[in-house]
Amino acid sequence: MSTIKQRITLLVDDKGDKKININDPLEGLVLSENKWFVPNGEYERQDRFVIPSSLIDLSKLSGIDKFSIEWSSFDETSKNSEVFSKNIPSGLNYYLKPKDGANASTSFDELFNFIDNNKNISIENFIQTPLSFQYHEDNNFEVPTEISKFISNLICDYDNQISSDRKKQYCLTKLNRDLLSISSFSIEYNGKFKDKNNMVITLYWPRINFNSMIMISEYIDKELGVFSIDKKLSIKYQDLVLLGFIDNLKIDDFNKNFPEKGIKKVRKTMVSIEPRHKFYREQNFESFFKQPNGLNEKHHVIISDFSNEAPMNKEIFDCELFLYYETNKEIFFDKYQLVENSKKENYKLVGLWGESDLEKPVYSIDKWGSIGLFQADINKKNSIEIPLHFRYLEPSLNSSNSNKHFMKKPEVFWACELSIDKLNKFYAEQNDNLKVSDYEELVEKYQKTYSKRNPLDLKSELNYESFFTDNTIFFHLKSGAVNETTHSAETLTEGGYLVDEYSLPVPKFNDISIVRIVTSIVMVLSFGFIFAKLITNRRKMLVKASKKQN
Repeated sequence: MSTIKQRITLLVDDKGDKKININDPLEGLVLSENKWFVPNGEYERQDRFVIPSSLIDLSKLSGIDKFSIEWSSFDETSKNSEVFSKNIPSGLNYYLKPKDGANASTSFDELFNFIDNNKNISIENFIQTPLSFQYHEDNNFEVPTEISKFISNLICDYDNQISSDRKKQYCLTKLNRDLLSISSFSIEYNGKFKDKNNMVITLYWPRINFNSMIMISEYIDKELGVFSIDKKLSIKYQDLVLLGFIDNLKIDDFNKNFPEKGIKKVRKTMVSIEPRHKFYREQNFESFFKQPNGLNEKHHVIISDFSNEAPMNKEIFDCELFLYYETNKEIFFDKYQLVENSKKENYKLVGLWGESDLEKPVYSIDKWGSIGLFQADINKKNSIEIPLHFRYLEPSLNSSNSNKHFMKKPEVFWACELSIDKLNKFYAEQNDNLKVSDYEELVEKYQKTYSKRNPLDLKSELNYESFFTDNTIFFHLKSGAVNETTHSAETLTEGGYLVDEYSLPVPKFNDISIVRIVTSIVMVLSFGFIFAKLITNRRKMLVKASKKQN
């Protein structure tokens, strides 16, 4: 019988009073009957559920190759995890890749029917990147109700014949309560593999104070891992070293080891990981629009230290600085202008996706916005100026001539890719006594180990990470004042986002009648002027013709 697999990972706070002794797990954790009781304390937590294909009605997803639904809260501290480093853009994100030959609209309907989502959006609201159709929503301060319901029902109602109403209700109540405090989630489905169309649901809670009861279930294979970061070993091995234990919470295992021996066996372990997403503390960036602004502006990004010291060893890594924009539909990029500017500016356009019509007002745009990815060269100068344009807004009853608006700050990050050519050369220089085949084997082994460096953080196949190889580590720069003389030392927030402010003129409804009258008068006068000119010219031509005849 197919079962859901759940992996629960707790990261014990390395500061203050530790509630769990990593060296002696039973000192703190309490095993009673068929439950683990986790004591009240500060933990980071990640739950990963793997749903096998036999528990999913795949006929509802016949036109979908892959999809991903991601959500992240606006709290920037939730993105600071050293271990659970999946970097999900704040807000709600849908990614959809139809199968080859499948209709995008049909695949969209399949996805939203599958998650039972009656949301008022359509495929026309998505933008298309080379990898998927993508939709983003800024204003989501909590897990959307329809997604929470989908997750709960999928996990708690996977087999009505087995789960009693009482057990199902307990599962729903507990999971719904837990979902209220999560910081991010992702639901990922890959339909490529016929025999294992597994759906993976990942939930993450930031370091908060809570206690938890983890029940052993005969229907869900659970694995509990409790770890702490060992700072000394991490410095020694230049990786993140986790010490702790793993326990398989299975009924059979439980009956075998408890209570006859009076203790439950657990496996102590050490895990060495290399997080894919890190914060680069040596640099920060500042971004802003100069005020007042017009409809055609430049977005300024200043990097604090432009010595271009890459975060990783240049002998085996290629590191480049990138800017990633997600803008709302009020803002657009002019692709041709960016390509032309990149010949003389210190940035290069990597990719641009979204609404391509540059003349439409904002109220006639269906797509949610635009995505822009730029590669920056800060060897020349530490400031980057990206030209942006604003669309005409819908008329308003507000008497104000302009309104304040906000654009989410770009993601500024170093992407450091392991270079196989450089690694080959490095091994050849360091091991000149080895045969070529020997160090090529070392390179291959290193690459395989490196690409699987963090089992707690799987690379997304559809968001901006997928523009980079599996051998890439991301170093994110934090937003803040670059120095005392820069534009703004204050970080603005709107709806929880770090944002940059701009203002746009808003046409007033009260002025529409005046505009129409003035426009009509101007049009009549213009036509009258043209008509008069035509008559005058006609008369002149007739006069000239008569003179020639005479």
